[in-house]
Amino acid sequence: MTLEVDHRAPPDRGIRYFMANQNALSWASLWLGIGTLVLVFAGTFAVITAHGWTQACPEGVSATVCDGTDPLAEGIMSTGFARVLWTTIVLGLVTWAVAVFSLRRYDSKPAKEATIAGMVLGAQGVAIALFLMWFRGSDVDRFARNFLDIELIGSKIGLVWSEITGNAGTILRAAVPWALHLAIAGLVVWVVWRMLTADEPFVEPVRTVVLAGAAFVAVGLVLDLTGLLTGSLSWLRITDRLGDIDWSSPLGEGRFDDRVDGIVQGVGSLLRFALLWFGYGAAAGVASHAARGRLRTDAHLRVAVRAALILLGAGFAVGIVKGMVNTATALSFSRGAWNTLILSVAGAAIGFIGGLFLSLFAMSSRAVVRAPARIYINFFRGTPLIWQISFAGVGLVPAMQLDIEPYWIAILVLGFNLAAYSAEVYRAGIQSIERGQMEASRTLGLSYLQSLQYVIVPQAIRRVIPPLLNEFVILIKDTSLVSVLGLTLSQKELLGVGRTIYSNTFDATAWLGAAAGFLIITLPMIRIVTIVERRMRSGLTSVI
Repeated sequence: MTLEVDHRAPPDRGIRYFMANQNALSWASLWLGIGTLVLVFAGTFAVITAHGWTQACPEGVSATVCDGTDPLAEGIMSTGFARVLWTTIVLGLVTWAVAVFSLRRYDSKPAKEATIAGMVLGAQGVAIALFLMWFRGSDVDRFARNFLDIELIGSKIGLVWSEITGNAGTILRAAVPWALHLAIAGLVVWVVWRMLTADEPFVEPVRTVVLAGAAFVAVGLVLDLTGLLTGSLSWLRITDRLGDIDWSSPLGEGRFDDRVDGIVQGVGSLLRFALLWFGYGAAAGVASHAARGRLRTDAHLRVAVRAALILLGAGFAVGIVKGMVNTATALSFSRGAWNTLILSVAGAAIGFIGGLFLSLFAMSSRAVVRAPARIYINFFRGTPLIWQISFAGVGLVPAMQLDIEPYWIAILVLGFNLAAYSAEVYRAGIQSIERGQMEASRTLGLSYLQSLQYVIVPQAIRRVIPPLLNEFVILIKDTSLVSVLGLTLSQKELLGVGRTIYSNTFDATAWLGAAAGFLIITLPMIRIVTIVERRMRSGLTSVI
């Protein structure tokens, strides 16, 4: 008996299929288009580098005689740069001529796509060259002097390699608590989530993890109160020693707001302390289960370990970046970028969590539950964010004699504002779920809250992840508004740093440095949004 093997053709996709279906004209169009775009960028960089991006001027010499940006302006106005631009335009026209001639002679769809790609790339190169030629006709010297002082940006970045390498040991040691705390926070969230979603709150391995966490809290409390956590172990406390906290009751002497602040400080410190040591115990409990081989049989435990390891690496990276930023001066773009990240991430944590609960309240059938949520949402969506920040920092907090620093005011207002917008995103996602799914879950015996928890909300969150990420990108840019609160030099975000540098130097290049910092932060987030949308999209994917 002879078995015949069906040799199937490879799928019509991939780089090999694309390359195998090209002809000479399509290859020429594609490479000419690539060459046009590369020429305008590489040629510009080469010419300006040959003349110099900046120069050092003698002290006491006026800017009209010697300016740091003179070599850059000379490079832009040079004959060599003009030749690069004219060559780019000619090469782009040749690309179009070859592409138009070959469009009717392509052998396959990949050949047509390569030809069109060459035409587009060539047009982009020509457009950039024409813009640069128009720019050469303006006041290049003045523009370079005001906006292209590369030395200013370099001196204000704040990251000095010698300082970083000299403090490498300190930076690495300081990154360890960040890694552990972030991983522990993930384990605590996993424990709470399993207790809320499991049929029994203390099912294994949650029971072991909770018992280990409670035991570690007790041990940590004893160690802290006895004063053993000092020196290199002081970071295990997170806050001041619990015995030093003012536990004065509201019935004590003194101003009422001072007594309340003492209670709030004590309770907050105790909660942070308990969560920290509970996390250590949770990590020990998960490690004991992993050592006994439970990872192979418990999928939920594998999820916890995987999430903890990812957060461990992320926390270590964040700690290293934080340590590098600490080596910089207070007024630097690197410290401003760090503050921008802290403001946006902290605000997003408040906004995304608060927005989910707001959306559920706003969709309630009871008016007494729905009305406050709608008032909150309409207020924060109907008033400008800069007004909210100004009113909270200049009016509300001082009038109510609240002991809140401007930095925390900024975080809270950004979070409250984002909660209103994310609530509408969540509501749209929940209402996009078919009504039949709620009816089917209720038919199966689930309550209304259980139907939301197990059926509706998980699907809605998956659908609203892309728009929520877009809101986060917007929030990163909105952090520039907190400068109205008058933050200290070490607390200023990117725009505040740029404004202060401009006030000190009257050099508008500082604004470009701030813009570059925002782009460094937002472009990766925009890329993440694109990837997530591509993974979740359905239906029409392209138009042109």
